[in-house]
Amino acid sequence: MGDNLESVPTVIAPASKSEFHRALIMAALTQSACKIFGYSDCNDVKETIGALTTLGVRISKIDGGLAVDGSEIKKNQTVELNITESASTLRFLLPVLGALGLSGKIFVGERLYVRFNDDDVKFYDDIGMNVKKEDGYIAFCGKLSGGCYAVSASATSQNLSGLIMALPTISENSTVYISYAVSRGYTLMTLKMLEKFGVKHTADNLHIELAGKYKETTVSVSGDYSAAANFALLGTLKNSLNVLGLAEDSAQPDKAFLKILSDSGGKTYFDGGTLCVRKAETLHGFCADLTDTPDVFPVCAVLAAFSTGESVLIGTNRLKNKESDRLAAIEKNLSLMGINFVSGGNRLQIFGGNPKPFVPNSFSDHRIAMAFSVAATALAEKPTYDACVAKSYPNFFEELERICQN
Repeated sequence: MGDNLESVPTVIAPASKSEFHRALIMAALTQSACKIFGYSDCNDVKETIGALTTLGVRISKIDGGLAVDGSEIKKNQTVELNITESASTLRFLLPVLGALGLSGKIFVGERLYVRFNDDDVKFYDDIGMNVKKEDGYIAFCGKLSGGCYAVSASATSQNLSGLIMALPTISENSTVYISYAVSRGYTLMTLKMLEKFGVKHTADNLHIELAGKYKETTVSVSGDYSAAANFALLGTLKNSLNVLGLAEDSAQPDKAFLKILSDSGGKTYFDGGTLCVRKAETLHGFCADLTDTPDVFPVCAVLAAFSTGESVLIGTNRLKNKESDRLAAIEKNLSLMGINFVSGGNRLQIFGGNPKPFVPNSFSDHRIAMAFSVAATALAEKPTYDACVAKSYPNFFEELERICQN
């Protein structure tokens, strides 16, 4: 199909940090020895490893992955953890700490302290935990038990995923009723990982039933669609390329970006295990509801900037409480590109087609840095390294420069 696979540059997608977080925590909760292949060395995963290590979990590198032994995980005592910037680590682990009967303090970074808000506190109150923000740290206590829970996941799915991961440690049968949920695809990702660790489930949009306890296993983590979206964008805008390591049948929600690319006139397809991205001849405006996939909002905004005509991106209400005020960051960079836009009513209208060269402003947000560096590169600007990408993709700029030199 199309170009010979060996005739264009190739990039290997890093392991999915979303999957890796989940696999690490579940492996620890088996309270036995597990192996995870497809290691991610991003800062967020390192924070989860650090927190689990503090909890007594033994984690060591093996060829191609990690060995995880949770046989000595701490229970029924007081602990102190340090989680600088990973909201996933914090929200995933809080229900787990409750399931283990632990109490104590979690010291967090300045931005994460702001991001952890009243919606989070209410979620933990609803499941019987006492979690509150103190001066520079988050205090927690309250032991979870099995049974039935009723929660809302209207602001983030991460707390819900944390609860789902915690429950198999304390009961073989639990039910969670959900009044409202965003980012359902990430909850589905959690449930699919549970299956790999021996926990069965039935689920719909309003409730989840879990059956079984964690079992020792070996799992493989596939490539990260959130990270790969940046190179799919680059291949569409600048020069054709191939991406290795992605699972074509992945449950990762950000795989949806490939459909959005297609809707705008881009061309991607799988050839065996390779995602082939071909430079687009023309791109046109499109409409995309990104309410459940806010992580690809920046790459979609860049795509819209290069697409002739009007594009409409829905879901801006999900962007404020990220590593930056992500909507404001997108608007600033669009302005730097000379692109007109209108923002309001939970949507961003972008009038694209003729972006000008610019120097991106990352706002110290990894996803803004990557997406708009791709945009600048497509406009013949040399990419400038920004350390914030270490949160999810430490060698992004090295790969970006290498691909552009081919």
